Amino acid sequence: MFERFTDKARKVVILAKSKATERGDDQIRPVHMLYGLVSTDGMAASALTALGVDPAAVERELGRIAPGSGAASASASAASGWPASASPWAEQGLLQS
Repeated sequence: MFERFTDKARKVVILAKSKATERGDDQIRPVHMLYGLVSTDGMAASALTALGVDPAAVERELGRIAPGSGAASASASAASGWPASASPWAEQGLLQS
């Protein structure tokens, strides 16, 4: 199935897997995918950067999560579907106002 992905989508997954492996996480979790998205030059990265979410912000969030803990999935899910002002990312200072 990976072969059906676009080159950009493959790059996101590869970056996510690299970040998960680097941290000793046994799975690619949403926060790793978020890192992959913001680390590329696509439209998603542009939109996230406009909201103040960049690779450094995701790195800081990953630094708060123990490697292999599984808590990464809860942190990343907080970043989706919420207005920036109500987002836990905003509360943690990860989004710039």
